Amino acid sequence: MAKKIIIIISLFIGLLALAIGLFLFLKNKPASKIPLVPSQPYGFYEASKILDSAVKERNPGQCDKLSGEEKDNCLNTVATFYGDKDLCQLIQNETLKKDCLDFAKYRQAVKSNDWQPCLALQTVLKNQCLREIFSSQSDLNLCKKLSGADQTFCQDIIYRNQALAQKNPELCAKIQSPVEKANCQKEIADLPADSDNDGVLDMIERVNGTDPFDPQSK
Repeated sequence: MAKKIIIIISLFIGLLALAIGLFLFLKNKPASKIPLVPSQPYGFYEASKILDSAVKERNPGQCDKLSGEEKDNCLNTVATFYGDKDLCQLIQNETLKKDCLDFAKYRQAVKSNDWQPCLALQTVLKNQCLREIFSSQSDLNLCKKLSGADQTFCQDIIYRNQALAQKNPELCAKIQSPVEKANCQKEIADLPADSDNDGVLDMIERVNGTDPFDPQSK
C-alpha cells in the first residue's frame, strides 16, 4: 500500500513540475508582433467631401490633402470644371493629364464661343465642342471658315437648327450625316403642332376655345 502511495505522489509531483515549467515558458516567450495595415488618411466619404469643397470653392489646394490617384482625380475635376489648363499640368498621370488639357480647352472654347480651339481636339470632343458653339446659329456662312469634314459637320448643325426653327422637315434632307438627318426628322416629328404658325400650340388653342387653323384666332 505504501508503495502505491509513493508512486501516486511521484506522478503528482511530476505533473505539477511539468505544468509549472510550461507556464514559465509561455510567460517568458516574446509576443509575436502582428503587422498593422497602414490606414488611409481619408476614406471614400472624406475624400468625396474634399473633392466637393475643392470644386465649389474653386480651391485646388484642397486636393493636396489627398495623394496618388485620388489627388490626380481631384485636380482633374477642378481643372475640367473651370477650364483651367494650368491646373491640368499638376496631374502626375500622363494619360489623365492629356484628357484634362483637352477638356479644359473644350470648356474654354465653349465659354468664349470660339470654334477655333475645338479643331485641336480629338474627333468626338471636337464635334461636341463645335455642336455647342453652333447650336444656336442659323447662318451657313459661318461654316465657310471651316474645311472638309468639319465644314460638313457645321452645315449639318445649321440645317438642323433651321429645320427646327421653321418646323420644316425638308431642311433635314440637306443634312449629310445619316444619323444627324434621322435625329433632325425625329425632332421635327416630335414637335407639338402649331397648324396656323401663330406661336400658340394647337392644344392650347383648343383649351382656350380659339381656332388652331386661324392665325388671327389665338
